Amino acid sequence: AQPNGTYLVQDAFTMTGPAGAPPRPAGLSLGVGADANSVYAVFAGSDAIERIVNPAGPLASVAVQVVGRLTSPLATGVSVTGGFIGAGTVASPERAGVYVAQSDGTVASIPAPPAVLPAGFSPPAATPAYSAGAPIGAIASYTANTARFVYAVTAGARFPADAGVDRLDRFNTRTGAVDRGYATGFTHGTGLATRFAAANPANGTVMVMDDPAAALLGPPVGAARALVVGRPVARVTGGPTGAPGGFPPAPGFTNSSTPSFTVAGFAMDGGVGALTVRCKLFPKGANPALTPFQDCTGGSFRQTAPLGEGAYVFAAQAVQGVAGIEQALPLTVDLTPPAAPVVTVPADGSLIGPNPVFAFSGTEPDLAFRCSLDGAAEAACAPGPTFAFSADGAHALSVRAVDRAGNASVPSIPVSFRVDATPPTLSIDSPAEGAPVPGPDPEIRFSTGEAQAAFACRIDDGPFTNCQSPFKPVGLVPGRHIVFVRATDAVGNVSPLLSRSFVLLAPAATPPTTLGSALGPAPKGSPRPRVIALRIAGKDRLAHLRRKGLPVVAILSADARFLRLRLMSAPAPRAGAKSRAHVVAALDRRLTRGGTIRLTLPAAALRKLVAGRYSLEATAGLSSRTLGGAVARTIRLTR
Repeated sequence: AQPNGTYLVQDAFTMTGPAGAPPRPAGLSLGVGADANSVYAVFAGSDAIERIVNPAGPLASVAVQVVGRLTSPLATGVSVTGGFIGAGTVASPERAGVYVAQSDGTVASIPAPPAVLPAGFSPPAATPAYSAGAPIGAIASYTANTARFVYAVTAGARFPADAGVDRLDRFNTRTGAVDRGYATGFTHGTGLATRFAAANPANGTVMVMDDPAAALLGPPVGAARALVVGRPVARVTGGPTGAPGGFPPAPGFTNSSTPSFTVAGFAMDGGVGALTVRCKLFPKGANPALTPFQDCTGGSFRQTAPLGEGAYVFAAQAVQGVAGIEQALPLTVDLTPPAAPVVTVPADGSLIGPNPVFAFSGTEPDLAFRCSLDGAAEAACAPGPTFAFSADGAHALSVRAVDRAGNASVPSIPVSFRVDATPPTLSIDSPAEGAPVPGPDPEIRFSTGEAQAAFACRIDDGPFTNCQSPFKPVGLVPGRHIVFVRATDAVGNVSPLLSRSFVLLAPAATPPTTLGSALGPAPKGSPRPRVIALRIAGKDRLAHLRRKGLPVVAILSADARFLRLRLMSAPAPRAGAKSRAHVVAALDRRLTRGGTIRLTLPAAALRKLVAGRYSLEATAGLSSRTLGGAVARTIRLTR
């Protein structure tokens, strides 16, 4: 195949594929009769029927010719076969022909062209021979003495429910008669082959390949098969049985030393004589000829002599004048029970939640398991969420393993455990609903009766974080807030979500020592750290603050370990006005030393400010609980 959409024959002759697309060969076939030295080819998506003359001969004798044209729709990857056309009378002798399956389910033909094409030869259009009424997977011809047939197998199966819907049709090229459903029960036919029968040419063999995987939703492992049409057929319809009867979990395995099978025979079309079925069972690897067949025409076979453990082959064959192909079934005899499984989760004596995951395993591959909870009847089970519980209680679990042959182990050592299916009881102890809470750092206390409970808390619309009681959120601005709390016990039970609202009060501030100045010394003899100086280190225009924030420089005493900044709206200046200052932005900072501290009130907190007077207040201390007097500076923000 060449990238430009052509094929090369002996690297010297070009065959044309579909125009503008890579070549996709759809079928190849030898000619018949006087045309037996030619090979015919068709391409998916191309209407050309092409002939390679003498493809194995010297280059001088090789030729590639377009000898026919298909009607629309075109060949789509099906097949091409040689055959004969016509009834073969004296007035109209039969001629060699070429048959091509098309995408619409029809089979069309052209007469085989002469060995040497005449000048001006025009490829004839293919003539429909018969319609299958379904997509065709493959076609093949059978020519022997007076037998002139073209076979076609359909490929219509696409889903599991389509299994067995496809069929083999036989078209008589002499009479035009169509035997639809000459053989049935196929699933997505993909290939055909015929074999000449020298003893009786009218009864040759047709082999069909189908692909049940095309109708499977799972992996196509072991699905493809080749079937013989035209001979008597024996099929193994059941078995092997297990001990003491029934069927083992896995096909091809048994725990019985004397297994039984059921079989069925199917007569061939036109067969002579009575149909019989014969069976035998022999060790795998042994010479099958050394084990004689036994008659099983009645439909069943039972091994009478006890078998030892190992691999065997069961074979069934139908006979009707001629013997059909033996159907062989591999078989493993396993008489040894597996070891008892081990339950690893939960541990014996453990406490678990209502939806636990169980873990248990055995020592053999592909084991099945049966579980018994609290002595109840065993039922099929698997590791994972094997059981779920709706109430507290004590339980015991034992597990039995079953191998592929059906051998069952003794039960595992029982594992005892307790189930806790009750969520923990949670209460928020303080503050009371809607109560005022002193600032700046509130305390929320909660409790539960579970000794090993874990808690998660959330303030307002923030995220949940792990927490403990008392919960002390920081950085809250004065005003109303809601705290949410939930508890999770040691086995995963989660309490209902509780909430509590509270009003955070602004911390009491001492009167400023300086308004409009940068200095604010603390009283002499004060034991607490103090703010020595306070100033703004940047512009006071609102447009700048909303982008960059408000930079502040505070000079603190050397023993300061905590600094609180508050930007507050200024009270109304006129006498008698009732206006209270409130915090519009806040920032707390833990320190490792005093001295000059530079920090910035974040821009996000300043975006709603309007032009006007504000008070910038700074308080130093050892911690948020041990603060000294506040130092304030009045600032005016402009647009």
